[in-house]
Amino acid sequence: MDISLMIIDKNQKKIEYSGAFNPMLIIRNNKTTEIKGNRFSIGRTENTDQKFDNHVFSYKTGDMAYIFTDGYSDQFGGPLGKKMKHRRFRHLLLTISSLPLMKQRDFLDENIENWKGQLEQVDDILIIGVRL
Repeated sequence: MDISLMIIDKNQKKIEYSGAFNPMLIIRNNKTTEIKGNRFSIGRTENTDQKFDNHVFSYKTGDMAYIFTDGYSDQFGGPLGKKMKHRRFRHLLLTISSLPLMKQRDFLDENIENWKGQLEQVDDILIIGVRL
C-alpha cells in the first residue's frame, strides 16, 4: 500500500513528510520542489529493517504543499487515450498553484473529466493541497 504523511508545525514553520512511493510537491515562487517517498510499500515486507525517511524542512508563508495518490497521473485520456503521467500532472499543479484553493479544486475536477472523456476512471484519485 502507498501512503503520504505530512505534519505541519505552524509555530516553527516546518513540515515533516514521509511517504511510501508517493512524493510531496512544494511550490514556491513558481518553482516546484519534489520530495520523494521511499520506493517500498507499507505493511509486511521481507526486509523488516526497512525504515521510512522522515523529511523535515522549513516553509514560507504562501507556499503550496501537495500530497496525492497516483490516480490522477495514471488516468487514461487525452487525444491519444494515454496516461496523463506524473510530469504533466506536476506541471498542472504548478500552473494552478497561485489560484485560491476552491478554484484549484474546481479546475482539477473539470480537467480530469475532460482528460478521461468517455474512458472509465482507472483508480482512486485524492489530492490534498495546503496553502502554508
